[in-house]
Amino acid sequence: MIVSKTTGRFMDYAGFIDMDAEASTVKAIEATIKAGSVNTNHEKRDAHLRNADFLDIEHYPTITFKMKNYKKTAEGYTAVGDLTLHGVTKEITTGGPV
Repeated sequence: MIVSKTTGRFMDYAGFIDMDAEASTVKAIEATIKAGSVNTNHEKRDAHLRNADFLDIEHYPTITFKMKNYKKTAEGYTAVGDLTLHGVTKEITTGGPV
C-alpha cells in the first residue's frame, strides 16, 4: 500500500470580515466557496472530487461558513460558526495561535 499526502485548494471563493479595529472585536465573518473550483493539480482526481461520490457540485454548488461568535483565547483567537457542506450544516470551531 502506498500512502501519500495530496494538497489542493478552492480557486473561487468570496467572503468578508466585519471588524471594529478600535475595539479589536470581530462582528462577522462569512465565506462562500464554489465547490466546483477544487484544484489538486490532477484533473482526473478533481473531476472525481466534483462528482456525487464527494462534493456533488451539481446538487451542492457552494460551501458556506457564517460566524456565530468570536473570542480571544490564551492561544490566539477562536471563531465558532456554521459550516454548510454537501447540504449539511454543522457548527465548527476554528482558530488558534496568531
